[in-house]
Amino acid sequence: MTTAFPGAIDNFTNPVAADPLDSVTVPHATQHANVNDAVEAIETAIGTTGAPVLAKLASPTFTGTPAAPTAAVGTNTTQIATTAFVQTSKALFGLTSGLYYGPLRGSSTTLTVVFQTTYYIPISFNQTQTFDRIAINTGSSYSGTGAVRLGIYNNDSTTAKPSTVLLDAGTVATTAANTVYEITISQSLTAGAYWLAFCVQTAPTTANFVNFNNPTSLDFTVSTTGVSLNHGAWKQTGVSGAFATAGTLVSDSNVAGVTLRAS
Repeated sequence: MTTAFPGAIDNFTNPVAADPLDSVTVPHATQHANVNDAVEAIETAIGTTGAPVLAKLASPTFTGTPAAPTAAVGTNTTQIATTAFVQTSKALFGLTSGLYYGPLRGSSTTLTVVFQTTYYIPISFNQTQTFDRIAINTGSSYSGTGAVRLGIYNNDSTTAKPSTVLLDAGTVATTAANTVYEITISQSLTAGAYWLAFCVQTAPTTANFVNFNNPTSLDFTVSTTGVSLNHGAWKQTGVSGAFATAGTLVSDSNVAGVTLRAS
């Protein structure tokens, strides 16, 4: 019997009916056709290079595009997670259309904001989201007629501060207390950190707005003095007209509230 495997497929000679058991050409040892065919088929499936083409039972290494059953969403076992399972599960972390989203913060009260001061409010997302409104809310003490500019800034990944303008949504007129005012937008935000911007550019009699106390700054707090906390929002004075790249920033713990509506 030849023993070429694994260097090459063994090609056994199958017997015929006329072969005697003591045939010199086809000895008895090689006259087991069914066994021979089975061995050759197995060798063909396994391969001939010495490197198995079938996955091992323990710690297998797959090639090509292996497939597996897709687990139901919410499955929490050792079952294999297919790409279909991952994509479906990601939807669980998406936002609900028509709802307004703002940053994590300690509480919401009201704040009399400073004229021509931009307040930057941190917010982050774990996947791409699209928004169709940017909104603010006047407080109970608001009075007069004003105009507030709203927008979105990119985050500087080095300093964790607002940097360049992503969206200048323009201004919205504010005329009454305890009222939501919003601007229609169409803005897609990829996963990452951003800053919502608020600036009163036409001063009402009393610029009182709902504010966010102690917003969480991009998953960490900020300090310039060691342990003493400089809260994670920022503000910039002397801003009039269209938004531009953020300038000199001062840490603040209370900022005017801005939210985004998911589309």
